[in-house]
Amino acid sequence: MRPVGDLDYEVTLLALADAAAANLATRGADPEGPAALASAIADERALPPAAVSLALLTRIAMSPQLIRLPAERAIELELGTLASLARLSAVSLWTVALAGVECRFPHGAGDAATRAAAERLLDVRDGEVGGGDTDVVAAPVLRADTPVAAVVARLGPGERAEAEPFLEVVCRALGLVLEREALLEHGEEAEATLVAAHERRLTRLAFDLHDGPLQEIAVMAADLHRARSHADRSQTHDFDVLLERLTELNDSLRDVAHSLETADVVRGPLADVVRREVDAFGRKSGIGVRLTVRGDLDALTDSQKIALLRIVQEGLSNVREHSSASTASVVLECGPSSTRLEVADDGRGFDVEPRLDEAVRRGRLGLLGASERIRLLGGTLAIHSGETGTRLVVSLPRRER
Repeated sequence: MRPVGDLDYEVTLLALADAAAANLATRGADPEGPAALASAIADERALPPAAVSLALLTRIAMSPQLIRLPAERAIELELGTLASLARLSAVSLWTVALAGVECRFPHGAGDAATRAAAERLLDVRDGEVGGGDTDVVAAPVLRADTPVAAVVARLGPGERAEAEPFLEVVCRALGLVLEREALLEHGEEAEATLVAAHERRLTRLAFDLHDGPLQEIAVMAADLHRARSHADRSQTHDFDVLLERLTELNDSLRDVAHSLETADVVRGPLADVVRREVDAFGRKSGIGVRLTVRGDLDALTDSQKIALLRIVQEGLSNVREHSSASTASVVLECGPSSTRLEVADDGRGFDVEPRLDEAVRRGRLGLLGASERIRLLGGTLAIHSGETGTRLVVSLPRRER
């Protein structure tokens, strides 16, 4: 029999555990799979099945591929893998609630004994933690050395000593999952506050444009029409040119004011709002643009919807003003873990860094402002430009509502 510490065994186990974690995280594989894998390894290496199962669980449970998943999915996979490898009939995660404790996720059937064990462990019920049903074992999930949840399992008689190390491994992993969830929730609150304040300023600016410059342009246009009616025939052409330029300025300012309004994107489906932007861009620019939308955009938060719309608006504006492109495309894809947006054109490219430096000096902060929006949401924005055109690529992590 080879020793458990054998290097070849450790490398093999790590590779198999990594593959198993990837399957669970990305392909929705059955958590029962690792148990069959552990049994095969134990037979091949002539090792105790429990030792192999515990070693495999340790590597799978602590895998970043599982811990980085949305909390509910991570909890489901962690508990399912635990039940499979430790051969538990039921396992559940309990958290403190106003009425004592609540079962956040059950794997298998729960009962009064598992609830009582969670209550004792989380100190919301009188009595010793070790009391109660001998077929039930519980372990705490800690944050900052404080129990914030309990993993409770039902097992057969005489299996307590063998099951407890399995529970301890998963409790450490779930501690990381819950810590990450708390940080994301805090970040979501902070992000929502920042973005909401930013959007209020933009909405205020849109109102100011409507009530200020746009009204003044309307008055100026009326004055020019009156002046033209009293001008000599030789001067009417000059007035026509001024009126045409004033009309273009009015249209441009109205486009800016419209782009600053956020109610439509929050109220309606994002795909419809983006489609309207793309259609309007095509009509005004004469540039052919193709829109592709995939995935469940309804799962996006309001802040994410607004940020993605702003990127589409800014990207298409740059295509119209700078690229001399004949075609463009907008691709918006919402996947299980992230959302991707790409705005591309076939026009003349540019040197990205010098152009951004020049924009800063001239006070034109469109792309930089868009990048900051995405950064606040925990995402990234990359600009790729060359002889074949320019691409703006945005990636936003999935947020749970």
